[in-house]
Amino acid sequence: MICHGIPDDTVIADGDIVNVDITAYIGGVHGDTNATFLAGAVDEESRLLVERTHEAMMRGIRSVAPGRPLNAIGRVIESYARRSGTGWCATSPATASAPTFHSGLIVRTSTTRTSR
Repeated sequence: MICHGIPDDTVIADGDIVNVDITAYIGGVHGDTNATFLAGAVDEESRLLVERTHEAMMRGIRSVAPGRPLNAIGRVIESYARRSGTGWCATSPATASAPTFHSGLIVRTSTTRTSR
């Protein structure tokens, strides 16, 4: 799953990757964030996936600067993903805080329309 699941009665097992997604509505603005956690002894491939996707996100965040084109974020993320051998979903954009949920500013995490 790329993102967003609906919790059920599944028991978290040793080796699972768990993503917690939190949405808040404060002062008329929606905000959305998430964090990924490793449960117990996670295999090397899964651990690297979590580490590399976190690093891609952090590089994208660090690329933000006044006067810099918004698409620089996607270029930085895609470039790191390619170099690290990590795939990405070109059709699933990141979202920003806004008065209407999942609207307004859309940050593409890729410069291409093809996922890898």
